[in-house]
Amino acid sequence: MSQASPPEEDAAETRPATPTAKPAPVKTEVDPDGEGLGDDFRETGWAMPSEEQALEYRRSVMFEEGKASVCKTSINELSTMGVGVGLHFLLLRTFAITLAICSVLATPHLLMCWYGDGLEKVDYDFTHMIRLTAVNHMKVLSSNSTNTTKYCDPEWHDKRFDDGDLVSYGSDGMLQVDTAFEKGVSCNKWIYDIPILEAFYGTPFVRARHMSYVVGWADILISLTILFATVHMSRTVRQVTQRVNSEHVSVEDYAVYVRGLPADATEEQVRDHFSALYQLTDPDWISEGKCGCIGKKPPRLSEDILDHKADIIGPSLKPVQPSAAKNAREPGMFDGSWVCEVELVRPEGSFIRTFRTKAAGVKSLKLARAKIKMLQAKLASGKPGWFFKSKMTAAEKALEKKDDKLQASTKGLMAHAQDYETVKDTCIAAFVVFNHEESFRRCMTDYNKPQSLLARLFVGVPPPLKFAGEHKLRVEQADKPGNVMWENMETSKNEIVVRQSITGFVAFLLLLATACVVAGLKMEIRTQGERIPTADTCQNDIPYAYDAQKGWVPQFLYKDALDLTSEGLGACPSGTFWLGFDESPDNYRRASWNASCTAPCIEYNAGKDADGLTGEDNMQCEGADGETYKYSRNDVVGCFCLQELTNLGLSTVLDDYEDECTVFGSAYVVIQVFLVVAAGGISVINVL
Repeated sequence: MSQASPPEEDAAETRPATPTAKPAPVKTEVDPDGEGLGDDFRETGWAMPSEEQALEYRRSVMFEEGKASVCKTSINELSTMGVGVGLHFLLLRTFAITLAICSVLATPHLLMCWYGDGLEKVDYDFTHMIRLTAVNHMKVLSSNSTNTTKYCDPEWHDKRFDDGDLVSYGSDGMLQVDTAFEKGVSCNKWIYDIPILEAFYGTPFVRARHMSYVVGWADILISLTILFATVHMSRTVRQVTQRVNSEHVSVEDYAVYVRGLPADATEEQVRDHFSALYQLTDPDWISEGKCGCIGKKPPRLSEDILDHKADIIGPSLKPVQPSAAKNAREPGMFDGSWVCEVELVRPEGSFIRTFRTKAAGVKSLKLARAKIKMLQAKLASGKPGWFFKSKMTAAEKALEKKDDKLQASTKGLMAHAQDYETVKDTCIAAFVVFNHEESFRRCMTDYNKPQSLLARLFVGVPPPLKFAGEHKLRVEQADKPGNVMWENMETSKNEIVVRQSITGFVAFLLLLATACVVAGLKMEIRTQGERIPTADTCQNDIPYAYDAQKGWVPQFLYKDALDLTSEGLGACPSGTFWLGFDESPDNYRRASWNASCTAPCIEYNAGKDADGLTGEDNMQCEGADGETYKYSRNDVVGCFCLQELTNLGLSTVLDDYEDECTVFGSAYVVIQVFLVVAAGGISVINVL
């Protein structure tokens, strides 16, 4: 047992004032690694870590010592570590191929989403991933018969293309464009502008109808691909499992886990019980049942045992031969038995957990000692003393804490060891390994075969299956030895149910918290979103009300006092600014125009009050087309700010139009912050 490190006040007495080199540690039976990290670790120098030993250990824990080829290693070779390992990589490969094919097939739909214009830049998240969702397919146009898209704007085409051959004019005077699968399509149709198509079809335009055909067939192919992959994987899993099981023998193919044994059961009693039931030389146990038929079981004969070629092999099967059971507690314990190993499960979980805690503490303590030895070696080699001395002080304190913690775990281990003495002979379950697979199969069949209702009522468990004639046993196939957690074997089903209930309740609370966070943030985002007008309001309602819709979407304009004077439009009253369209009639553009719906001079505080943003307070404005449009003065300002945000960016807009776009900018920032907070909060809750 290690002793606590000497306190700081005794350091001067136990260590030299000036560090000097110490002899290197040597390998001994007590210290096979030769690192000198025992209780006398201060008496030897620091052993430089060996890169060769580290690489050797790394190779020892790797599959095929790390020499296996990534491309040439077969699933069957990986299955030597367990059929699940081989199937895991088989599933990964199949899923990767399936997802790669589906990703290629989903490209048309992703292109439709990415190059759609259903969202404004103000709606984008910081990753722009929202552009890959169906919400960005296309703007929802209003029902006005004269409504147009940007593709009807000649200026847009002049900026977009150098070649004017892609556009022409139809008999109705509307622009027509050539698309990938159709020529001379009216600009009012639902059209996508996908640049990559230009390399294949000579035009980037494609009608939504044609893209929907492509996406539809791609979706069908994706569904067929997933269906084929599912069927293929199901068949492959069965084939690989059967092949591996036939080529590789593991102990769980012969072992069962038995519960319901009495506390005083011994290995010999368990061995004799299962060996007598499932010997393969003579006819096995029988049950007369009730009334001659209910629960009746005839004996199984040795001649009934066949191999995979349907040849009789029963008479040739032998019990455990002398000294063949290598894991026997006593020599010859299983000689002549049809059971080759019995391992009783004891209630030793607390002892095992405490022992593992101590083992982890010992490792941590050795690391702390090694760090101190390394710092001492650096000091002795003439490294900067002030730097390493501070590190040495911190390392000494850390070592003292780890030493105290290790001593506490040692005391706990001793206490559990005393408790273990009182229960070390108590049996709570057992692992039973048969000598032949046929015995294992018979055991699993007898203890797990469903009984009829009459057999359960009148016969119950057949007497031969009861341990010592009175204890009902529960038998299941044993798990792989590496999967058995011995410290949890004594956990009862009731305790497991309680733990699962607590875990489920905590998960429910986390989900509820997630729902509340999302709901609250969505409400706030919706509230702030009312300060940001919709694209339809900006591109249709307001332009039509201002009589500025001339076959294309007009641009909102801001004019200062100098612009108004130079253009002879007058001057806006104090506390207002000019906002309108050059396409509007002259009287709409004059500062003196005071119609409530289209007055160009707008107060700086327009929209700062939440009233009037939505609902009945919105203005009812009649456009030049005779239709009635509904919007607020805040929407006019918001549309201008949204336009400038798209063109210039948020910081520039807030700098150039600080007074005009304060309301819009604050709402936009709040929405973006809340979106990030919502995504981050949900991620944190899900991790917890």
